[in-house]
Amino acid sequence: MPKQGDEPVRDTIDAINHVHATTLALEARASSGESGAYIVRDAAGARFILKFGRGREFEPARAAQVTAALRALGYPAPAYVIVGETGGTRYAAQQMLAGELLRHSTLSPARLEAIVALNRIQRGRAVEPGADWLRELGQSILEGFEEYCRVDSLRNYSPKTRRMLDRFERIAEAAGDAPCPVSDVVHWDFHGGNILVEGDRVSGVIDWDGLRFGDASFDLMTLLFYSYRDEHVRHALWNEARAHSSEPMLRLYLAHVIIRQLDWSICNHSRYVHDFFTGFASDLMRTYLSDD
Repeated sequence: MPKQGDEPVRDTIDAINHVHATTLALEARASSGESGAYIVRDAAGARFILKFGRGREFEPARAAQVTAALRALGYPAPAYVIVGETGGTRYAAQQMLAGELLRHSTLSPARLEAIVALNRIQRGRAVEPGADWLRELGQSILEGFEEYCRVDSLRNYSPKTRRMLDRFERIAEAAGDAPCPVSDVVHWDFHGGNILVEGDRVSGVIDWDGLRFGDASFDLMTLLFYSYRDEHVRHALWNEARAHSSEPMLRLYLAHVIIRQLDWSICNHSRYVHDFFTGFASDLMRTYLSDD
């Protein structure tokens, strides 16, 4: 049910209804994810996911274009039914897809095979080459970003995270200008909280608003990080990514994902949760990111 404090959300919905002649009403905050998403319902009872934002990480118009092309190829991405902007705030209402979140389930061999097949669909589907792909990945490790993936949080948190950051900087320097694909669609946040399954079928991949054009192996490395404890899964994801991308680039992608998660945990989670992810990342680093 809507709660007190949802007035700004209702105001945005009112503006959307006025511009698009729709009848959306707030039903509830979406339970998944750690950023703002809301379930809305129209007068006919159809339900949608509504998201909105101002930062450069939220680009629903581009997501609508790219996911429409992926859906035409059989990719289970949601349809964007309303996209627009009001008062400097961009918004998007998306189709609700069926299924349960993968993070509450198991990545079985059949599901893993389906995910790899979807990742292959993403390859070569960029609207334009990702001219800033390598620069952005290098920046995320050597300088950090403003709103997330902030390296200062790792530098200041503890001697252990500072040593980890030193290692990541060496990985970024070693990657240099290593060749890699730049014409793939990259989801950019490809983990179990954004993957829906029904049985052995992947029924949906959601949250495309921050997508990039670059190397789709980045998505496999993101999933590898969060699936690291399953040895079969991590080996399969690594081998699939290695068939398309160089090892220095895969290490660069893993370094980025670790910084992103540790920074988020430092800023938003308890020390217990952060320490869990730090230990988790340390295990992964011993396998894939050890000093040569």
